[in-house]
Amino acid sequence: MVAAGMVVACGTASDRVSAPDLTTPADAGTDQPTSKPQPTATSGPTTDATLTSAPTTAPVEADAGAADGSGADGPFGRGPGRGSVAPAPPAGPLVDGTTGQARAAVAVKIDNIAEAWPQAGINQADITFELLVEGVSRFAAVFSSEDAGLIGPVRSARTSDVNLLSMLNRPCFAFSGGNAAVVQAVDAAPLVDVSAEVTSSAYFRSDDRVIPHNLMTSSAGLRAVCEGSGTPSPIFAYGGGPDPRGVEVGGVALRLGASTSRFVWDPPAARWLRFVDDFAQVDTAGVQVSPANVVVLDTGYLPSPADNRSPEAQSLGSGGAWVLVDGLAVSGTWQRSSPTEPYRLLGEDGAPITLRPGRTWVVLAPSGTAQLLGR
Repeated sequence: MVAAGMVVACGTASDRVSAPDLTTPADAGTDQPTSKPQPTATSGPTTDATLTSAPTTAPVEADAGAADGSGADGPFGRGPGRGSVAPAPPAGPLVDGTTGQARAAVAVKIDNIAEAWPQAGINQADITFELLVEGVSRFAAVFSSEDAGLIGPVRSARTSDVNLLSMLNRPCFAFSGGNAAVVQAVDAAPLVDVSAEVTSSAYFRSDDRVIPHNLMTSSAGLRAVCEGSGTPSPIFAYGGGPDPRGVEVGGVALRLGASTSRFVWDPPAARWLRFVDDFAQVDTAGVQVSPANVVVLDTGYLPSPADNRSPEAQSLGSGGAWVLVDGLAVSGTWQRSSPTEPYRLLGEDGAPITLRPGRTWVVLAPSGTAQLLGR
């Protein structure tokens, strides 16, 4: 749970942009932290439980520092403490399984290292996938029910994206660069390439960040240059009411390489609030990442055929799963047999696990890198 005495705090950030400058070398290689400090495995709860075993819990640590976000600036330009939460999204197939806003999905690769914080647009995504790249995590944010006027920083594609995003019915896939084998894999997949190299008019560089962590876009701009995409079908099942198979938890701690984070259950908001160390992970508007659902999928990684330094998520097959919803964690498995099929989430009794309508954060977690937190 959130530490006692925390209050809502909302910061702001300006987004100054300049004319597009896409002539810099494409981001095609590894993504290692540079000048700013990164979270370390010792800065938060240790994460040595596997998803395939029974859920284990650890006490939730109190968030240090001022509860209102004041005090010394942290990695997101604000002090420790809880942030405000985003409004609920409109209805749609990726939000509640209904027709809702029946339009194509726009999937954008977003940077997740200190130079990229705070990110823009992540609180307007219906579903955000978090994957391991080279030593850190990166996001694939999927927009369908709601548009975002500013999204980024946009970074490069990986072969992990091909099988993962193909279940969205030819989504508009936005990224910046990738080596030749990655681009070939994207072009051969049921994805519509709206990368910066193909549709440069949909991108611009912000002058309040440094290259390559300043390439930005918008969902409307990407839709304007995306042809041949389809409307996605639901990739999860949705229901109502607490799942009797769930156990009460305070949240989950995650470690994808050097990227450590926690999702902490906040009963008043009925959301899972994301923290990096003791700092709320907020977007450029000061709004905290706060999905209704967190889905942790025990996922194997192998060297990518495009670059053996790059890990490739094995998103086909099956594995252990934790589904965090309504302050509960439901333990089970995930199954997926082909790139165009959605995930199936099943409880230990074999019955489907349903999500609460709302935004969902999906973590493709390497085995042994996630741990449930006690209340």
